[in-house]
Formats: sequence, C-alpha cells, structure tokens
Amino acid sequence: MQTTYILNANEIDYSFFEAFQKLFKNKEISIKIEEINPPVNQYEIFKKLEALNKKYPPKVISKDIDINTLIKQVNDNVI
Repeated sequence: MQTTYILNANEIDYSFFEAFQKLFKNKEISIKIEEINPPVNQYEIFKKLEALNKKYPPKVISKDIDINTLIKQVNDNVI
C-alpha cells in the first residue's frame, strides 16, 4: 500500500504520526519528505524574459553567412 500526503510542515503534529501507525500497523514503512516547488508564475517569467531581451537584444544573422563555416572556424581554433 502507498499513500501520499501533501501538506504544510506547520500542519504536522503528533496525531499525524498516530495516523501513520494505524494505517501501517505492524508493517515496515519508508518515509520520504520532499519540498514541493511553488507553482510557476508565468507572468513573472514573461517579465524576466522581457528584461533579458531588452538587455541582450536578439541578434539577426545574415542569410549570406554559412553557419557551418563559422562552426568549423571555431572548432579549428586551438585553445
């Protein structure tokens, strides 16, 4: 049997552990505790991306440039 509880750490008290004992009486159990990441605020992400685009505007590469040649030049340079 497996069960998942999602709750705030402030909600844990002795009765919470008593419920475990009743639910899994005389059984070996494993307890895993992990922090749940807060939900993603898409508006905040949008504002951050907007600020990044302002600070580092997108670059436009001319259609005449051969990307493969640039890659070869970078790879041929010995550091």
